[in-house]
Order: sequence, then structure tokens, then C-alpha cells
Amino acid sequence: MSFKKALLAVTAAASLFAAGAANAAYTQSATDFSAAYNFSNFLNADGSFNLSFTNVTGKLEFNLPAATPGGADRQIVLDWGDGTGTPSYTYNGVAYTGGNVAVTGAGITQVLSLFLPSLAAQLNPVINAQEVFVLNFNLNSGLNFGVTETNTTVNGTPATGTSAEQALLALSVSPNAGLLASSLTDVTATVNNAPSVIVNNVPEPESFALMGLGALGMLAARRRRT
Repeated sequence: MSFKKALLAVTAAASLFAAGAANAAYTQSATDFSAAYNFSNFLNADGSFNLSFTNVTGKLEFNLPAATPGGADRQIVLDWGDGTGTPSYTYNGVAYTGGNVAVTGAGITQVLSLFLPSLAAQLNPVINAQEVFVLNFNLNSGLNFGVTETNTTVNGTPATGTSAEQALLALSVSPNAGLLASSLTDVTATVNNAPSVIVNNVPEPESFALMGLGALGMLAARRRRT
């Protein structure tokens, strides 16, 4: 697939969902969520970085509109309980081990505002709110996110402004460096009406969904701005 076709595919998927869910409500919540977290791999300007949670307890829940107009609403639940048992990830009540999700810059900062509001406040003014990001995640004893920037907005135009990697790098050498690695204790909070979250995957049992979209994001990352 050519780079141009890859970008068109990402844009088409993003625009389809955005059109159907522009006015829909989102709810995301954390219940007794505790973890150590760390941002990494943002120093090499390759258009991607990682966010890992370890020693996790508690629950994260996301209630989302339908992936396509006229479809059913969706619920994602990540539950580690007290940390002594096997964690679970369910999508509409069905158990999975991981998946892929496309989300805008605005969606990323809204999700972060749930359990890292101080960090979200630093990133919100500088990350392009309409750029599409691809998050590849897997649930084990913790939670690992591989985040790739596509360098494309939901409207199909090139993303401009500061990349997430650049924003994280700037934070790492500022007085706010402590926001990139620390611990959370018993966070219970709810964020309503998170904007522009594009969740266009339906996880497949024992596999990662939207691997193709993830690959497109990696392809786009190679062409992203420097």
C-alpha cells in the first residue's frame, strides 16, 4: 500500500466515526486505580512512544458511542481488582487481551485527565487536538500502550504544530519532569463528554484488532515531521 493510500485509509476510518459521533456523549471513569507509570521511547523522534503502568490495582471504564452511525454503544472495562488475581479486559462484556484504538490528540489529553490531570494540563495546549494517534495496547499484570502519531488530522490534512514526542521531551527537561514517571494511589474520578475519541476497532478473540490500522500509523510515523 502506498503512503498516500495509507493516509487516505486512516483518514477515512477516522472521519467515518467522527461524523457519526460528533455529538455523542462519552464517560470514562477510574475506580480505586493505583499504579506506577512511566513514559518512555520519546527521545528518538520516530513518531512513537510508550506509556506503561505496573503494580496496577483498581478499574478503568470507558463508555463510548457506536463505532458507526446507527450502531450500538460500547463499553470497555479494564479491571485489575486488588492486584492479586488475573486482570480482565472486556469489550461489551466479552473478554480480550488487547487491541488497537485510533484516537485524536484531544481524546488523548481527555483520557489522561482522568488519572493524570496535571500532565494533561501541560500537554493540552501544545498537542494538535485533531491529529489521529494509534494506540496498541495489551493487558497483563499491568497495562502497556504503544502510541504512534499518524501526522494526519481527522479531516485528512497534515497535522501541524508540536508532536507528542516533542511535548514529552520538553517536559522531561523542565521543572515538570516528574510528571512523566511516578505513582498513582486510589484514583477515583469520572470525566464526561471527552471529545473526538475515535474508537473504530472491534477486538477479535485472542488477537489484536486493527493491526492493519496500527501498521498504517507506523508507516505514517516514518514520514512525520521532524
